[in-house]
Amino acid sequence: MNEGLSEQGSTMNFPSEADDAQEVSNEPNDAIGAPDVNNKPNETDDIVEDDCPLPLVEYLPSSPYVQNFIHRILGPSVAPRRRRFIAEEMQDIFDRISFSKSPIDLLAHRDHILGALGLLWPMINTLKSGRIEFQEFATIIQHIFELATSFSRNVAFVGEYAHVDVDRINALITQYEQCFATIKTMSLRLTELNSELADANAIEVDVEKAEKEAEEATKRAHEMRQQFESKTSALKARAKDLQQSLDQQFDMEIGLRHARIDANEAILPKLIEARNLGFSQEKEIRQLVSSLISLCSRVE
Repeated sequence: MNEGLSEQGSTMNFPSEADDAQEVSNEPNDAIGAPDVNNKPNETDDIVEDDCPLPLVEYLPSSPYVQNFIHRILGPSVAPRRRRFIAEEMQDIFDRISFSKSPIDLLAHRDHILGALGLLWPMINTLKSGRIEFQEFATIIQHIFELATSFSRNVAFVGEYAHVDVDRINALITQYEQCFATIKTMSLRLTELNSELADANAIEVDVEKAEKEAEEATKRAHEMRQQFESKTSALKARAKDLQQSLDQQFDMEIGLRHARIDANEAILPKLIEARNLGFSQEKEIRQLVSSLISLCSRVE
């Protein structure tokens, strides 16, 4: 942890022990441009829309909370000037997070915030107490930036395939499934009709036999012939119509299959996964920022 922070570097100057000795003020609640906690906006967990951006959090701890956190880390023995310097750096970190309207905006402050943590860590590391809490504080912030970076990649991925018409793909899938189900139903019915036609054809043998056996049965045989011709003609006509409809469905199935391929259907699961992951990551970032608030609001 301390190695990762120290490598960030910073151009800011922090007070020396000699400067600490010259400072006489040790008021814990000095204002450092912090937001007023008494004017907190209403809480909301809604995902921020691009056309109406809002901060990731409604408010962050103001100076008294930061000073309380610094007091728990440093204790009463650290000189006031150094205490104030650390408080100003911590308040700047909170302000930059508070002013960020999205995880992508937050990434603009990544180098500065991590650089500030790298600057503060050697000062905290020399103390007998407070290192664990500061390390927890820094770990949460680093996790926030890791999630923000992943969120940015997912946003870029979704943007790269913004031209893909998801609604059209879903409609094509639905049409294809309906077409395929219709093909199965028609194929089954055609099989049944062919079976009925085979059964009907078997009747013709009986008809011919009846015609040959007796002339006196001519009338009955004629009636059977009429029934046979009528039934087979109707079945053949129905089978022909159904075969034509089935051929049309096969043509439609081929067209829909090619349309699904042309519509980049293969990318649909990744797009849905990226969108869902982006929503969950932004929610987790909000939860981590709330963890910062909870961490800095602990009472000794």
